[in-house]
Amino acid sequence: MFPAIHDMPPPRAAATLDPVQLQQATEDLIAERNHLTAEAQGSGQKNGVNASANAARPQPAKNQIGGNGPAAADAAPAAGTETK
Repeated sequence: MFPAIHDMPPPRAAATLDPVQLQQATEDLIAERNHLTAEAQGSGQKNGVNASANAARPQPAKNQIGGNGPAAADAAPAAGTETK
């Protein structure tokens, strides 16, 4: 069911942020992000490799039927081929 066309929500109780408050909030979020990134890079390194960078990389699927590699060749014959 859809609301009526002229059915408007009540006015907001709190005022929106003015441009100065919005700029300050944005700067605070950027500073916190930079702080957390630096902290994660400092504590997340193992053997010279950044663990957070490795966690973000997608890993290739292993042993999937129809995928590439030796596991796929052994798993099932290709569609349209005959077996003897």
